Amino acid sequence: MIYCTDLDGTLIPNDMSVTSFFSVNLKNPLMLIPSLWWLIRSGGRREVLKFYIERRYTFDPGRLSWNREVLDFLREQAANPENEVYIVSGSADALVKKIAFYHGFFRNGFGTNPEVNLVGKKKLAYLRRRFPGQEICYIGNSRTDLRVWEGVSSGMVVSDNQRLIEEAKSVTRILRVFPPKWEKPGSRGAFA
Repeated sequence: MIYCTDLDGTLIPNDMSVTSFFSVNLKNPLMLIPSLWWLIRSGGRREVLKFYIERRYTFDPGRLSWNREVLDFLREQAANPENEVYIVSGSADALVKKIAFYHGFFRNGFGTNPEVNLVGKKKLAYLRRRFPGQEICYIGNSRTDLRVWEGVSSGMVVSDNQRLIEEAKSVTRILRVFPPKWEKPGSRGAFA
C-alpha cells in the first residue's frame, strides 16, 4: 500500500507556507517588497511565492510540534516492506523533503514547486501520475483534502470535526480517524 500524508494540520499543527512567509518577512521587513513582486509578477501564483520564500527560510524540524499518533502509525507502516510512506504537501518542496528526511522512515517528500501548487485536485493528479494503478491511502485534515480523498482507494482523517469526517466517508473508505493532538519537541524524547 502507498501511504501519502499531508503535512500542514496533519503531521504538524501549523502551515509551513504561512510560517515561512512570516518568518522571512519579520526577520527582514524589506523582503515584503520582493515577496509582493514575486506574487504580482507570477500573476498571483502562490507556488512561485512559496518557492522564493522557501529559498530564504531556515528551520530545524526538531523544533516543530508533531502529531505523535500519526507519526507512530506511519513509522509502523513503513516498517512493512510491502508499504511505501510519503509526505505530499502544498508546502514548498524543499521544506517537505527536509521534514521527510529528518524522520528517516519516509521514502520521500513532495511539495509545491514553481510549476504546481500541490493542493486539492492538483495533488490528486500528482498522486495518480506518481503512483499509477496503485492503492493509495491518503491522510489529511481539511476540506481541501476532500478532492484528494475522492480519487484514492482509502483515507484517514486527522480531525475532530464530525462534519469533515462524514464528508470524507462519503467520498472514500476512511480507515481511521486521528485526533488533532500536537506534541511539543522534547516532551517524549527524540522524534527521529
